[in-house]
Amino acid sequence: MVTQIEHKLTTINGDDFAVLCRQYLNFKYSFVYPTGLVVGKDKSRKGTPDTFIPVGDYYLFVEITTKTGDILTKLKSDISHCFSQNDVPKEKIIKVVLMFNGVHDTVKHEELKTCLSAYSEDCRLEVVDIRILANEISQNYPSLARKLDIPIDTAQILEVSEFVEDYEKSKFATPLSNEFFNRETEIEEGLNNLKEKDILLISGYAGTGKTKLSIELTKLFLSENKNYDLKYIRANGNLDIWQDLQIFLLPEKDYLLVLDDANKLKDNLIQILNFQRKRVNKGRIKIILTVRNYVKGEVQKFLDDFVLIELKPFARDELGKILQSDEYNISDYYAERIFNISKGNPRLAIMAVIAGQSGELEKLNNPSQILETYFSSVKESIDSFENRSLLAVAGLLSFFKTINLENETQVGEIEKYFSVSKLTLEENLRILYNLEIADEFERIYKVADQILGEYILYLVFLKEQEISFSKLIDAYIDKHGRFSLGHILKEQINNFSLELIGELISNDIKEGWQKIKTKELAISFIDDFYYYIPHESLSYFDKKTKEIKGDNPNDYTFKIFNERHSDTIGDKTIEILIRFQYLGKEQFLLALKIITEYGLKSELRFHKLLKSFTERISMDRYSYQQGYFQQICLFDFLYERIQDDRDFYSKIILFIAPTFLRDNYQSNHSIGNQILIGNYNVVLSEEQRVFREKLWKFIFESYERAELKFHCQKCIQEYSTNLEYHNRSLPVIEFDKTLLLEFYELKLNFNDFIDNAILATYVDRLNWIQVSNERKLLKNLKNRAYKLYQKLTDTKSERKERRLGHDDYEKYKVNQIARYTKDFTRSDYMKIVNDLNVIYKNREFHNERAYMLSQSVSRLLRVVGNRNFDLFLELFKKIVRSDYASEIHMDYFTRLRLNREKIFQFRALLSKNIYIAYLPNLQASISSKYLIEEDFEFFKKYLKNKKITYFWFLEELLKRLSPFIEDTYKTYGEVLDILLFRAGQGQIFVPNTFFIYICNTQPRLFYDKLSVVKDLYLILDETERHFDYSLEVLKIILEKDPDYVISLMDLHFKDSSYLSKSSLLENDFKKLWELENYEEVFTKILNYSNPYHRISDNPDNITNIFIDKRERHINFLRGYLKKTTDKQGVYTVFNIVVSLFNEHRFEFLDLILDKGIDFNTFQKLDFVVLSSTFSGSRVPRLKYKISEYEKYKEYLQKKNNTGALDFINELERKIYLCKTYIERERKDEFLKDWGI
Repeated sequence: MVTQIEHKLTTINGDDFAVLCRQYLNFKYSFVYPTGLVVGKDKSRKGTPDTFIPVGDYYLFVEITTKTGDILTKLKSDISHCFSQNDVPKEKIIKVVLMFNGVHDTVKHEELKTCLSAYSEDCRLEVVDIRILANEISQNYPSLARKLDIPIDTAQILEVSEFVEDYEKSKFATPLSNEFFNRETEIEEGLNNLKEKDILLISGYAGTGKTKLSIELTKLFLSENKNYDLKYIRANGNLDIWQDLQIFLLPEKDYLLVLDDANKLKDNLIQILNFQRKRVNKGRIKIILTVRNYVKGEVQKFLDDFVLIELKPFARDELGKILQSDEYNISDYYAERIFNISKGNPRLAIMAVIAGQSGELEKLNNPSQILETYFSSVKESIDSFENRSLLAVAGLLSFFKTINLENETQVGEIEKYFSVSKLTLEENLRILYNLEIADEFERIYKVADQILGEYILYLVFLKEQEISFSKLIDAYIDKHGRFSLGHILKEQINNFSLELIGELISNDIKEGWQKIKTKELAISFIDDFYYYIPHESLSYFDKKTKEIKGDNPNDYTFKIFNERHSDTIGDKTIEILIRFQYLGKEQFLLALKIITEYGLKSELRFHKLLKSFTERISMDRYSYQQGYFQQICLFDFLYERIQDDRDFYSKIILFIAPTFLRDNYQSNHSIGNQILIGNYNVVLSEEQRVFREKLWKFIFESYERAELKFHCQKCIQEYSTNLEYHNRSLPVIEFDKTLLLEFYELKLNFNDFIDNAILATYVDRLNWIQVSNERKLLKNLKNRAYKLYQKLTDTKSERKERRLGHDDYEKYKVNQIARYTKDFTRSDYMKIVNDLNVIYKNREFHNERAYMLSQSVSRLLRVVGNRNFDLFLELFKKIVRSDYASEIHMDYFTRLRLNREKIFQFRALLSKNIYIAYLPNLQASISSKYLIEEDFEFFKKYLKNKKITYFWFLEELLKRLSPFIEDTYKTYGEVLDILLFRAGQGQIFVPNTFFIYICNTQPRLFYDKLSVVKDLYLILDETERHFDYSLEVLKIILEKDPDYVISLMDLHFKDSSYLSKSSLLENDFKKLWELENYEEVFTKILNYSNPYHRISDNPDNITNIFIDKRERHINFLRGYLKKTTDKQGVYTVFNIVVSLFNEHRFEFLDLILDKGIDFNTFQKLDFVVLSSTFSGSRVPRLKYKISEYEKYKEYLQKKNNTGALDFINELERKIYLCKTYIERERKDEFLKDWGI
């Protein structure tokens, strides 16, 4: 190459030579000032000197010439010129550099030195002739050879400007020069990681902005690290890059390299990384790599000590920030359309904007125009091959998403259904790869871009029908519908339009219907293609519905199927028919007629019908744009059906109305594999205004009909409770308020409890959501029971408004009730009892205050008991016999001021069987001095009473009644026997403190009755796992009988095939490490758990009991392993050690080897244990397993024990398997589900 350079230098003109020399000097020196060059042009002018270079306080003067005549005279003249100028003192010129494109020799050099010394003894001379310059360019500055039109490299190492220009030539590229948005977190992470690491990998789907992010990162990095030079590297076929690296990356300089689409560099990637590693004690190289996510593993395997940044598609607000910036200024509506088209892909979003701005922005209403505009060059590229099968194969690849040439079934079906041979398929897939339309991984091909694939599919199967769509239909039928045609067709409809696609393929679908309409496949066919055969589909369902025998709808309950789960309805007929709401009014009304008749055939279908109405036709994010068409249609249909059965259809309307009267709603939709959840307000459009007014009018009219009044009340109550503070549409709420307040004033029955409740609920809600304060309306409430309810309960803000603490608030409420009942007569109190019955009977209208109500009833009993005890007893008898008795708080017992006489009365009442369940409350509340021997007799009696199941009082009453217990040992023993008997009869609850009390006060009895305690413990533990939460009782038992832990484990695991983690955690055996005999107990636990061990790379669930006491655990496991003769025990212990105490794994491996285990045992050891839950790729986990197996192998090799050779070979086999799994995983990550 030196000879080529010399030849070019001899023929170069003077101006070009001067420019080249100055670029050469720029590489060597920081500041080069070309005084002999015209600014902005590659043209010389007179200057003295031609170029000067400041070096500290001194200067280098440079003269450049191409004179071919008397060169010596010219060079002497150049020296003279340097010292003839008057701007710089002679003593500051420390070197004169003479550059010319001739050949220098010693004679000239000596004469030039003599000439220079005449001007300055200290100035040095440097002469750069053609040979010196050629060698410098060849060895150190090869990029200068490009100026001489000499091909010196493979054009893979580029300046950033060259890279951007080259990148934007691609037909799939969007501009890199536009403004950078979002990715703030990734930028921060990237800069921080580049400070600490030398390699940064950026991964993501196509079009997510990997390259754009790399450019932004380099800008910011170089602004802080000015010593670095930036180079971009892009693959250029299979050309080797090693020589380019030697040429372009100077040894002493620091470089930041960006490897775009790093996987495409193939072997060159390894060379670049090796080049970086070899630069020891030289200039530093940092590398940023970009790679698509599906081939990320292909790059990662070559990297050491790197950081990964994963890019996700933009969220709606992030994309909106770009689209609504000054550069694009897209409106909200079109920003939403672009987001739906692009699915969060920034590249496609910008494509959509560019396509729209090239013509009319309204193009966004029909995405086909955007895709056709952008991808038109794809068709041109394919057509240029004049190979029709190429387009067909592109279509098949787009349809299948991936084609695996190793999958004989897939390849065979492609040939069977589409007449494309394997050879033709393979040849054309390779061409598509070269065109960057396809990506390839180990003979698996996939379309390079999701949107591109959808466009090609449209082109091949729909628009041009290079492959007839009827062939897809035939394959669908032949495969019995096990064919993703319906899903793919929906993608096409979303991208283009229902009408456009229908014009192209509806005849093919109708012909397909004729072939299967009487077959089992018919309903699946309708499910996939109903929108192109609507009449045929409706006719089919109408006929099938008429064949079903129906029940009497008037017997049905009004209930939504699986209400708490917004999942599938579970009825294909309803699922399909409800979708007709998107096919226009005529089709929708016909579908509603059929779906309603079908839904009334049985109660279960009716519940599913109601679910379809409330969950499938309720408002979504497009309802406003569609004028709330579907909702209006549904109710117009139901209004008409009232003529058939007024009450029944009115009830349906009233049941579903609250859903459609909401002022806000939640709408979910998918973008790729993401689910986006948004809250939207109802817009009070003219259509919505008319819809609401008509529905409210219907509700108000129905209220006046006795048969419907209760349903109307429930409807209005639910409407009110649906009003929300954070999500509200004020115009809608205000509109409804005008209608509702008029209804309340004119129609509401203020003497009716429910009417009072619905008005109060509405007023409270309006106040809570800060719409308006209508509390003045509550003055109209006249129902006695409701007014009592108001007194007994508080509003949510009452305590806050009064700024009261708990005790002060309780005192305030008691005084409030006392004042309210101050002048009450017996009759008034009896009315309270009756009113409470009304209140609790209608709890669905005030259920959110049920707890407050129960508290206040307890306060009422307290007030009355301390005011008029006889009256209290009368009230008590009525209340405890009511349906709501169990809801009343019992704390009033402790607040009653009782003397001996009152206690005698109360005891006499409570001793009756009907009230006896309340007697323990009295006995535990009164002073011990008022207890009598009869209380002890009652105690023994009610222990056996089935009405008492919660024995919270045992310890307290045994202490209080001790004066009346003659034989404590006997009595306590009888109590234990009774409890065991009762536990066997039905569920009871006994606090663990009772057993601890028995053990502490009567230890001999406790251990004499240990068998009873153990049996009782098992029953209680089975029904209430946390009754002995601290395990204090279990500890006492195990200290005496460690075998008992087996009985406890049998209780929970005997019939199980595995040890449930949740059950182990509930038992919380780790608390047993505090036992003195813990070794014996845990030996039995491990012996029990060993058979449950399964060879895996996950921690055994038994590891959950080895927490907190690390040293004790290790010592126990070490001792257990030495003693056990059970192979399963060896497996379990090693799994625990590797899971929790990994640093001890080699010690325990030695203990296992010392036991003389055979190969089979070694093979089953869990050498690597990983979490059972993870997300993302399995490759890092597999790589970790390999690294661990390598450590085990190295450890055994160091032992130099020939007996371990089989073990080492087994580890090598495991390593090989992991490597195989890695390749399979990478293939799986590349290969997604394919069509047929």
